Amino acid sequence: MADPHEAVEAVAGMFNKHGKWRDAPKRWAGEPEELLQRSEFWDALRQCMAKLPGPLGDAFQLREIQGLTTEKVRDLLGLSTTNLSTRLSRARALLRRCLELAWFGKRPSRKKDR
Repeated sequence: MADPHEAVEAVAGMFNKHGKWRDAPKRWAGEPEELLQRSEFWDALRQCMAKLPGPLGDAFQLREIQGLTTEKVRDLLGLSTTNLSTRLSRARALLRRCLELAWFGKRPSRKKDR
């Protein structure tokens, strides 16, 4: 999914017309501390991150992986606070879906709008 417009459509498809999750995030099995110790988890995360469109992946990498402050990421990428927040939200949603499929094996269902 190299096209940022595809990402917008994919993330929008996760919500109904009222802005509610079609399929709310589920609790993942296992303790987060244990997952961080497993190389297979990191492999799955890297594969999922590689699928993010450049602008979303860049923002996520700088903020969440490298741990830069929001202000530093915003300045480096030339973004407004709102735009950075939007990119990070979309990146997290896409990563959540990818990890559910690639790591946790739970395929999100597609419920109708309510």
